[in-house]
Amino acid sequence: MRGLSLPRLVFILLCSSVLLGCDVTGEPELTAPVPTTEDLQLASAHNENPFLGSWRATSVIFGEVELLPGPHFRFIQTFWSDGSASTSVSGDTDHLICPSPNESCSWSGSFYTYTATTLTTLEPNHPDPGEQGEDTSLYAFCANKLFFMDRVDDGEGGFRMTFERTRRNCYVKDCG
Repeated sequence: MRGLSLPRLVFILLCSSVLLGCDVTGEPELTAPVPTTEDLQLASAHNENPFLGSWRATSVIFGEVELLPGPHFRFIQTFWSDGSASTSVSGDTDHLICPSPNESCSWSGSFYTYTATTLTTLEPNHPDPGEQGEDTSLYAFCANKLFFMDRVDDGEGGFRMTFERTRRNCYVKDCG
């Protein structure tokens, strides 16, 4: 049996602090410390990519307001093993994402990188030119759910998106 090295112990403690904020019956509380370069290298070396597969947004909260507009709205984000991502939106009758008059839109050519606590996306093909570019959010996993949290600089607080995994085995782009 191998002993626990200091880097492995730091990584375990970092993961434990994130999991302690995860209450299956409540909303997650992100309490993880800011990672060091050593933490990030260790996390990358010992972890499989937790984002791989497809995720469906089930909740979007901006400030105190729920933004998902109804039962037919779908926001699906797929993360591929090569670091690329694609997004598909349908039922966007309020045009929160898709430009009017379209109720559906999709984009690929996105890229992502992640650390132990942050996900950074680069979306040059987003249909809204104001959303094109790089964005970094905090994330947490809890009970087959993925939470993105970010602060917005307009004084409104921030947002939280909740996703449920819809497909885990989709690691290559040719899976249907």
